[in-house]
Amino acid sequence: MKASYKRRRLKMPEARCPKCGAHYYGWALTDPEHQTCSKCGTKLEIYQEKGKIAQPADLERTSS
Repeated sequence: MKASYKRRRLKMPEARCPKCGAHYYGWALTDPEHQTCSKCGTKLEIYQEKGKIAQPADLERTSS
């Protein structure tokens, strides 16, 4: 009898601009180059499956 395996599929990252409310979707959001709003230039809040993904600025603040 073969063991059945469930593949764990990650959902595509989503982002929202806290200033103007624009929404963005896609794997490009994992690259810092694509983490600012194209409409107003504000840093995006990025989410994936289980909640907010740490932002580079958050990591800098906690590492010191």
